Amino acid sequence: MVKKLLNINDDDDDGNISFDFLINKKILRSSISEFLEENNILSESTIEIEYILCLKKKTSKHIDNISEWISKMVIIEDRLYCSTFEGNILYYDLKKFNKIDEKMISDSPIYSFNVCKYIPKNNKNICDNNFQNMHQSVIGLSNGTMKVCLNEETDKGISLKSEIYLGNNEDMIKCIEFNKSNSLLLSGGTDNKINIYDNNNILEELNNNNNTNSNNKRKIKNIITPKKCIYKEEGIITSLSFLNDNKFLCTSLNSNINIYDTTHIDIVTSYSYNKSILLSDIINDNLFVISDDQSIIKLFDIRCLNQTNTITLNGNKYYFHDKIITSLEANKNELYILSSSHDGFINIYDIRLNKSPIYTIKNEKQLKYLSSTWFYNNDQNNSIVSADEQNL
Repeated sequence: MVKKLLNINDDDDDGNISFDFLINKKILRSSISEFLEENNILSESTIEIEYILCLKKKTSKHIDNISEWISKMVIIEDRLYCSTFEGNILYYDLKKFNKIDEKMISDSPIYSFNVCKYIPKNNKNICDNNFQNMHQSVIGLSNGTMKVCLNEETDKGISLKSEIYLGNNEDMIKCIEFNKSNSLLLSGGTDNKINIYDNNNILEELNNNNNTNSNNKRKIKNIITPKKCIYKEEGIITSLSFLNDNKFLCTSLNSNINIYDTTHIDIVTSYSYNKSILLSDIINDNLFVISDDQSIIKLFDIRCLNQTNTITLNGNKYYFHDKIITSLEANKNELYILSSSHDGFINIYDIRLNKSPIYTIKNEKQLKYLSSTWFYNNDQNNSIVSADEQNL
């Protein structure tokens, strides 16, 4: 019956179909009985039931030919920021699908990268007018160097306004993460510690340097140290992800999954995993996913962290990558997981289903996928931006 409603032929059915179930135009996210009770729908009421096929046939758009391997992609609104192993940052406009600019930031590979775009706020310590059309980019290098740049975006390209360095990093930086309000900045890597920086302080220093450089035409090399440091991790830190403004998830090659509270610098809860973890991402307040060194993706459940310190392994685990997974990202609909791999495939999984992907994109030239991410170009359509060895 569902196949007929969705106009799915038996020849097109691969046995694993993802669809949304709607009652009176509202997507069902609980049991039917719970939904009826929460919406005060009585037994004599008439309800309208809809089945909607979530994923439709794809179209693709070539953005750019690339000659260097991309290490990380970040999308903010309609802007794409890419770091490369050649030490460059590439900037793209996803409305027009064209390159805005390219800047060489370092003469060594960029292993970690993140971007934060500022929305003017009422803050007496920061001159908001100076942050119109500006973004903050953070790069981490193999030697432990961590540089923060304040960049201005114009029709002519990207211009560097000021830069500072962050201290207390002794080895390769693998991950950089902002919290939800962009007030904190985390870094972690091969020196087995997590640095927590006050990003408001960083922003203020960037602003001061910008004003000084504009007046004196000289660069000031400031070094900011972390406000707090966590030395409780063992092994190389592979990913950092914020659950909310204060709690964050940390994974490492030593097989432990830890959740920390930045206020008290304590481990809130922990889970011992029997394989090295390479990537992770947050789905919602209760769920997160990880990928391990066996290229298996697993779903975890965080249960009532305010009351009980429990992380449980959900029954769902997802296969179908033969080589290392290079990207793992949850969709904002809190249902889909995107993964890409050196095996030349991008898979989309539905957390309500087990094992098999609901959609697969195969690289036409059998090239490795280096990175991929979701692009929310409007409320109806979600696109995937991907980079292989030659193309964006």
